[in-house]
Amino acid sequence: MYHALRAHALTEHRFQDRSRRQKLYKAFIEEASRLYGDAMSCDQPDIANLVGISAKISRMRILSSEPVVDAAERVARTIAEVYRGPDRAVAELRNMLS
Repeated sequence: MYHALRAHALTEHRFQDRSRRQKLYKAFIEEASRLYGDAMSCDQPDIANLVGISAKISRMRILSSEPVVDAAERVARTIAEVYRGPDRAVAELRNMLS
């Protein structure tokens, strides 16, 4: 009986852990996508938004594997580089998406 309860608790813990990571990844992807779009059209980042994505990466350091954190950091660096570059015209954005 004890082993069955322990196995059930472990399964529940794994499910909750995976669910937490999925919610974090979803929030990160949504915020990174929004920031990337913003970076394409203006040259001044909204610092509060960059802090938000940085906070999500910090949470990933606790919950995720190193390759996942590395990928998230690359995304954040790419967004920062796009902010530093010139604004993109609408036609250029269409070309990039196709």
